[in-house]
Amino acid sequence: MYAGILASMSLVFSTLLLIHIFHFIALRIRNEHSEPRDPHLGRKFVLHMFLHFSIILLLSGLTISAIDVSDAILSPNQNVGGFGPGGVLDDDDFPRPGQGMQPMGRDWFNSTQRIALGLILSGMLHGAVMWAIVVLGTNSRKFPVVGRSFVISRLLISGIIMMTATTITIVFLLQKGSTNTRGLSVILGFALVWGPTGFMHFLWMMSTMRGREGKKNRQDNEPRRSKSEDDYE
Repeated sequence: MYAGILASMSLVFSTLLLIHIFHFIALRIRNEHSEPRDPHLGRKFVLHMFLHFSIILLLSGLTISAIDVSDAILSPNQNVGGFGPGGVLDDDDFPRPGQGMQPMGRDWFNSTQRIALGLILSGMLHGAVMWAIVVLGTNSRKFPVVGRSFVISRLLISGIIMMTATTITIVFLLQKGSTNTRGLSVILGFALVWGPTGFMHFLWMMSTMRGREGKKNRQDNEPRRSKSEDDYE
């Protein structure tokens, strides 16, 4: 099980790393044509990339937890001790010598929730460390373009996931016969995590755009005010 988790994480992060190589090239070209240039572009990109991976790791853990809870709510009779139809039986579910078979109920903190919690804690730990280094060791406040580009990247990921989940939900609703509760629990788990994530990233992006426009307007008005004051004098 753990080998499968590590293999999946390696595949996902390798794919993201290849994508962000082109991401870095685009930022490098932009920096070469900007004035003034960002002297911390390389180190900030590496730090923001690890911060980005940490956030993805945290969101992945939340998604796994949400899917497991949604599966228990939508199909309570099929999930007894863990993730998936029939559940995952732990050692405590089997009778010990001299004891009869214990009544089986839903174990909310099961093996799936433990895996999810591990991903969440790992993402929070690494994310906090990377965020502190970015804030204290780089010029991210003066040159925030790298951080904004990764926010847009997560917004795109959230949008793609939500569009896929919405499309699959519509297809499910149009089918005849019994509803696949297992499939709906997966969709609901993704929607509960990535929907609010995309919405928060969208609000953050809109607020930064308004801040940039206000700053630009103030800079444009400053020379005009000084010129009028000189004419008055």
